[in-house]
Amino acid sequence: LTLSMIDFDEARFEKLLAGFILKLGFERTLLEVVYPFLTKIGVLWLSNNISPIQEHFITNLIRQKIVVAIDGITHKPAEDAKSVVLFLPENEMHEIGLLFFHYLLKNMGFQTYYLGQYVPLADLEKSVERLKPDYMVASISYSPSQKQLNKFLDELNERFTSIQIYITGRAVLEQGFSKHENLHFFKDAADLKHQFVAL
Repeated sequence: LTLSMIDFDEARFEKLLAGFILKLGFERTLLEVVYPFLTKIGVLWLSNNISPIQEHFITNLIRQKIVVAIDGITHKPAEDAKSVVLFLPENEMHEIGLLFFHYLLKNMGFQTYYLGQYVPLADLEKSVERLKPDYMVASISYSPSQKQLNKFLDELNERFTSIQIYITGRAVLEQGFSKHENLHFFKDAADLKHQFVAL
């Protein structure tokens, strides 16, 4: 997969991914192959071993696969299904992880509302007032300062006290704990699935 990215070899990537999906199924391929691969891409990008163009090339191919899979979920949520709003905060553009989470939760039978990238808190608040979700899911992949991060987490807690909010990202995981009872951290897609299975 890494060589496919470096060489811009879409055909090779498609063949490899199809092989994994045939062997493991789509969800396991996402959890056990693609998600760890994306983590590796992040490390390679941060250490300047790949270019942003190579990263964009491969993540866009993966994004297309996930969007098609989301569209292919035919079962509708039950009338009493719990609802989830998925969003990325301001300054956050890396949505591929959030798309993973959307696929998983929708496939589990939750009523999902995908708001996407760069959602200002004021707009999020308006959406939540209208949709009245049971849960919210967010991802932070950029590296805010500790002060910025704490301010964002405090604002989430203050504005959405009655909603259970699940957040991931290196910055929040390094913090290691949440001082707010309605904020929960999760490590990766598998951990999110595990936490939501218990709800």
